Amino acid sequence: MTELKNNFLLSIGENYIVFTLGLEEEMIINEHTSNNEGEEYKDLINLKIFSDNIKHGKLSFSPKQSPFIIGRSPDCEVIIDDSILSRFHCTIKFVKNKWYILDGIIDKKTNKIKNSTNGSWKYAFEDTVIVNGMTFKANHNLFICSFSE
Repeated sequence: MTELKNNFLLSIGENYIVFTLGLEEEMIINEHTSNNEGEEYKDLINLKIFSDNIKHGKLSFSPKQSPFIIGRSPDCEVIIDDSILSRFHCTIKFVKNKWYILDGIIDKKTNKIKNSTNGSWKYAFEDTVIVNGMTFKANHNLFICSFSE
């Protein structure tokens, strides 16, 4: 699992999702974002989806709505019509006051992670340590790192 931070950019298929944390200025507080049990708005996660094939444009989720799944299946909470996406592409969950992303879903029968077919790629806007066997994506190209002695 990878911790989601403010302005995290995710590339899945032909789509990009920007995650922001907390209550945004332009948001209208309604029954979907409000809470009855003192849950703070600072724990909200907001998704802005950029694509020509979107089902949802901008969404917000509270920790009570965790976990939620992004994919092309009608059973997902965030549905994106893109044949490159897996039916259940990635899972977003709130754990110990932080939001995390998991590529794929946890199989309820085996309790093991079932990864998506084409992966979920984060935008590296910070220095990132490269390790042996690591795969990274630059535009539509995949690179596998291997160290030789």
